[in-house]
Amino acid sequence: MTKPKIRVLDPDEHGLLVGLGPFKDRGPDPATSLVVVAEDEQGKIIGYWCAFNAVHLEPLWVAEAERDNGVGMAMWAGLREALKEHGVANGFAMIADEDLLTHLPLAVGKLGFKRVPVSTLFIDLDGETEGFVRA
Repeated sequence: MTKPKIRVLDPDEHGLLVGLGPFKDRGPDPATSLVVVAEDEQGKIIGYWCAFNAVHLEPLWVAEAERDNGVGMAMWAGLREALKEHGVANGFAMIADEDLLTHLPLAVGKLGFKRVPVSTLFIDLDGETEGFVRA
């Protein structure tokens, strides 16, 4: 095989990914996604890599004297409503391994988050990773 052609899809081409790999029913949202594809000699898409904006739902902070008084739940209700009003359909939050026992029951139980079996990886495209790497 010759070297594939690598290019960025135009937003109006995102529908070309429907049915390929994880995009069973719809392609990525052109408003929030950047997609690089690999094409064979005939222009057939033989691979893609997507980058997309994701809503990161953190940090959360409540003054210590106000904890366990419903402030966090009230903020969650307000945040959830604001996200819906802005057309946000999903988001994610990260919990440090050492905080799982205390934070996970709240996130999954009361707030409705779902735990997904993935590992989070980080890359700084400028190569500056100090401060982000855990020992």
